[in-house]
Parts: sequence; structure tokens; C-alpha cells
Amino acid sequence: MLGKLIKNDFKASAHTMLGIYAVAFAAFVASGIAFMGDNTEPTPLQLILAVLLIFISFAILIVPVFQLISYFNKSLYSNQGYLSYTLPVKGSSLLLSKGIVSFSWILLSFVQFAAVYVLIYAGLMNRVSPEVREVLNQLYQAMNGPEKDALIKSLLVLLAVALFEIIFLIAQIFFTITLSNVKPFNSFGNLGGIILFIVVFLISNSIFMKLTTTFPLTLCVNFDRVYLAKFPMTEIATEGIFFTIGLGGAIFQAAAAVLMFIATEYLMSKKVNIK
Repeated sequence: MLGKLIKNDFKASAHTMLGIYAVAFAAFVASGIAFMGDNTEPTPLQLILAVLLIFISFAILIVPVFQLISYFNKSLYSNQGYLSYTLPVKGSSLLLSKGIVSFSWILLSFVQFAAVYVLIYAGLMNRVSPEVREVLNQLYQAMNGPEKDALIKSLLVLLAVALFEIIFLIAQIFFTITLSNVKPFNSFGNLGGIILFIVVFLISNSIFMKLTTTFPLTLCVNFDRVYLAKFPMTEIATEGIFFTIGLGGAIFQAAAAVLMFIATEYLMSKKVNIK
């Protein structure tokens, strides 16, 4: 049954989401064609398209999130939501289905976001002279840039962090939307949901930052290795380090995400007010 729920949620949300991605993909293809050619310097059109792509890349990240918020609220807490609760499935299955679908769409947004910058970098680098590329490579080496293998490992860790942040964001959104449909918060309408999200975000972010900077265990992604340091993140020397992850904050986010999903399922099953 979960598979059918996921399939239906994909179909229901695809109409809007695919329209957004189609526009972005068209701009992506048009820019790729514009970057083709033998010119050794970027043309004004190519520079304009590069700037336009940057704006589009941020829109790709932001707009789908708001669309998914609207879909989650409509499909569970409106007239359509009433029909959802008549299905012979548990609230946890409804929540899991919408979580998987939301994660997939947001992940696709991040992929397109990254693809935009790869296109811009490849297009512009293909236009500069070999001498300029050599200078850039020398500058990169002088800054002790990571070797290819180390860079790939670092990017994989960064990708894992990004995926986890998507899950945490979805947990916050689902929890606050559901809470806004419970008395007495449901009397405030959409404004109540926005206020609740801001409150939950500020509180969780404050705890996250506190634990990140005080918990004596930090994951360090170096230019040649990944290792654990038994110090708070603020006491780690940053020289030669690509980025650091305070494990105190990461553990808190993992626990908070689980608790918010559990609380959301409980509110859906016991407390929610279906309009």
C-alpha cells in the first residue's frame, strides 16, 4: 500500500513540480547551446545567461519547497485531506509517503542547482585561454587545494550532510504545518503555520549552534583525509581543513528529526482538525 501512496503522491505533485523543472531545464539547455562555439573569451550573451542561470538556480531551490508545503497542507488538512484519512492506511504511512516524495523533489532541485554551477564553470573555463587556465591551476596548488581523490571524498561527506539537512528541513515543515492544524493554533490559519515554523526553526537552530560549538567531538574533512577530533568545532585550527561538522549539533538534529516525525504522526492520528 505504501508503494501506491508514493505513486499517487508523485502523480499529484508532478504537475506543478515538473513545470518548474521544465522551465529550468529549458534555460539550462539554452545556456549550454550558447556556451558552444570557438570564441576564447566569454561573450556578453554568455555572461548574461550565466547570471540568469544563477538566479534560476536559487529559484529551483526555493520555489519547490513552497510548492511542497502547499501540497502537504492541502493533501492532509483540507477537503482532499479528509479523503486521505479515509484510506485504509496508518497515519505513519501517509507521512512516510509524503516525506519520500518531498525528499525526492528537493533532492532533484539540489541536483539541478549543482548542475547549473558545473555548466557555468565548464562553459567559462572553456572560453579562457590556456595561459589563464594554467595560472588558475597554479593558484589552486599554491592554496594547497586537495588532490582529486581527497576532493571526491570531501564532496561525498558534504553531499551526505546536504541530504541529512533536507530530511531535517522536511521534519520541521511537516511538524509545524501539522501543529498549525491543531487547536488552538488552527484559529490563526496560514499565519499560525509561518509563526510556528519560525519559532521551531529559531529554537532548533539555537540548540544546534550551542551543541556544535561546545560538544567535544568534531568531524574534520581535511584536504587529504577525514578524521574525528576530540575538541569542540570552535577550537579546531582551520588551516588545511575543507570544512568541519560539530557532531553535537548533528546528533541533536538527528534526534530532533525523529522526534518531530513521531510527534507529527501522533498529531495526525489523534489531534489534527480536518477542515
